[in-house]
Amino acid sequence: MSWKRHVVWACAIVTMCTGVITCARAGDLTLEACEAWLATARARAEALPNLGDRFLAWESADFTAALSADEDVGRVPRSTAPVLIRLELASAGDSAWRLNHTFVSAGGVLDVVYSPSASWQRAGQTLRIFDPAKRDDERDEQGTVGAIRSFFLDVTMLCGGGLGVGRLAKVVPGPAEIDGNSWKCQAAREVAGRRTYAVEFAGVWLPAEGRGRVTSMRVLTNTYVPADTGAVSTFSDWIWDAELVMELAGRVEKRRADGRLEHLVVLRGLHPLPPGGFSACLIAPINGRDAMRGEFAISQIADFQHRRVTNLATGESEPLGPPPEGHTERADRLRTWGYVSLACAVGLLVTIRLYRWKRTA
Repeated sequence: MSWKRHVVWACAIVTMCTGVITCARAGDLTLEACEAWLATARARAEALPNLGDRFLAWESADFTAALSADEDVGRVPRSTAPVLIRLELASAGDSAWRLNHTFVSAGGVLDVVYSPSASWQRAGQTLRIFDPAKRDDERDEQGTVGAIRSFFLDVTMLCGGGLGVGRLAKVVPGPAEIDGNSWKCQAAREVAGRRTYAVEFAGVWLPAEGRGRVTSMRVLTNTYVPADTGAVSTFSDWIWDAELVMELAGRVEKRRADGRLEHLVVLRGLHPLPPGGFSACLIAPINGRDAMRGEFAISQIADFQHRRVTNLATGESEPLGPPPEGHTERADRLRTWGYVSLACAVGLLVTIRLYRWKRTA
């Protein structure tokens, strides 16, 4: 064989080997790629998604009552049925959103709107209209921004694999570790040098897409709710949405360390907004007609901007606030009657859903 032929064969072999090595490296996960993807995914997961002309629908089932009943053997029996809530989110991002709660198990609704142009809350047949300028003041009764705590965990679980938990839990992410095409990373909160809450995310790398996917989130420690330590949330039934350029989990299960199901979130899809789009969804239904809910009865309107409470059944109106001297018993009943329905709905929301957020306090 001539020397020229030797050179040709040698070049061919080098080319083939280089191609194999290049392909292998293109499909493998690198620490740099993982860290870069995590940083982007985490930032995106900590914000509410802009859903455009659609709304996100899901169901949330809480099994805490059943677990508590198991732990209270020998005490007064309590209901063990899961608490089921249907939720709908219309969102332009963190600047403006609307969240609808439908309490399937207990009955009733609670809708909240947060935006620069409109801010209101509907609980049952009571509508409270707020001053949008006060929407960000959580110390004020008109501060609707606080309602995000009732649903953000579900949203970041569905839309971000839970990576946005740091928005409310105030955890600081640690470095990533990789093993083949698998990865993991921790995020923790420290108070006075003591770790009080920490989670570990684990997932896989999708080489064809050049991005990762979260498969689980494990609670490593939770000094606020010790029983939460060891709980694992798993993500499955992923769906790619080309319009959002986002992968959504179709199912999220949270199980305690002993394997018992504590919480279940099921995606019910992205659906078109009604005629009028997002702007129509922000309009307060003072006439009993709502873009998302349709028609329903409104019995009382508490207008915090003009400081008036109106009973639509009688047409009676009175100042909103502490009753003046000489107030009548009838006026007290008017005020109390309207606020009872609100208190029931809000109380249910706080008891069931904000209890979960105490775990990530």
